[in-house]
Amino acid sequence: MLEINSVGMGTRVNGVAVDDVGEPVSGANADTTARPEGRDTAKKRRARPCEEDSVSSAAIEVLSAMNARGQVKDDKEDTQMAQILQRKDAKIELQQTMIAMQREEMEKRWEIEKEKLLLNKEEVELRKEQTKVEMLKAEAHFMGQDLDKLAPHLREYYMSIQREIMERRGIRPSSNGSSSG
Repeated sequence: MLEINSVGMGTRVNGVAVDDVGEPVSGANADTTARPEGRDTAKKRRARPCEEDSVSSAAIEVLSAMNARGQVKDDKEDTQMAQILQRKDAKIELQQTMIAMQREEMEKRWEIEKEKLLLNKEEVELRKEQTKVEMLKAEAHFMGQDLDKLAPHLREYYMSIQREIMERRGIRPSSNGSSSG
């Protein structure tokens, strides 16, 4: 029985390398002789790359789809992050506006309180002046009274009040008016 094996570029018959004519080849040329590829080997070689191409093309398609989905997801995340940042910026701006408004309101309140205090001080001063005027009127009434026309108990009362008024004013009562009686 005759066995032909095709390995690499050379052909072997019963384990011995042979050339194109079928003569055994010896030495270094035994494995390097070129021979055309056989029909079955060519079919196998053509079938194998197709499988690899279809497998690799399917893998490329899956990877491309994954990449596209990842890109879409990244784009979506980027737009969402941009929206979040815009909202945060708007929120910060609103907070700053509110703080500025509150500051203005507090300053206005402060000014109003200062005005109220000033008005209260003026009112107190006015009341003091009114009290002085009323006191002067009362003092003038007591000091201008004709003691000779009054009853003796009223005369004593008016004299004591006149003495108090004069002491408050720093005036020493004369001893002439007190000896009559």
